[in-house]
Amino acid sequence: EAFAGNWGQSRRLEMEVVPKTLESLWSSYARLLRRHPLATKAITSGVLAAVSDVIAQRLDRTKSFKTGRTLKLALLGLLIGGPSGHYWHKFLEKLFRKRRESPFVALEKMVVDQIVYAPLINAIFISWMSIIEGRRGKEIYNSVQNSLLPVLVMNWKVWPLVNIINYQFIPLDLRVLFANVISIMWTIALILKTRRR
Repeated sequence: EAFAGNWGQSRRLEMEVVPKTLESLWSSYARLLRRHPLATKAITSGVLAAVSDVIAQRLDRTKSFKTGRTLKLALLGLLIGGPSGHYWHKFLEKLFRKRRESPFVALEKMVVDQIVYAPLINAIFISWMSIIEGRRGKEIYNSVQNSLLPVLVMNWKVWPLVNIINYQFIPLDLRVLFANVISIMWTIALILKTRRR
């Protein structure tokens, strides 16, 4: 009975502390995002790309954990994923600034995203994965040629809806973060798919 009482008190304390901790972390992240938007988005993308790879390696039942691969994927998020997302979303806002009030603007942004950004960023990802796996020159080209269409088909099953939600409901400064969170599962699927090609 004493244990049950202590557990109840512990649980109440936990229910008070956890939200305050999360609120404090969110406030810190928002402050960093305001002060250093590009760096914050780049670092977030790098960390979440690493998380995706760690999970993918566990799911793939890799015999030995490949720390180098995880670091290289983190580098991809840091140098390409975060910065390209930051500038891409700003570009789309400028491109559609006169159509902001249109009820179809999120759909229009999604179409442009899927025609321009999706093929480019996925080709970069496939190339990067090929390099990580030790391929060179023509092998990288062949990997992109063989994998890009299947990856884009997979992309079109997920990202149009995600992007419509992102463009319609998520503030500009948080769009890269929203996409990064969704990207955890997407990147895992991509890693597993490109490894088998």
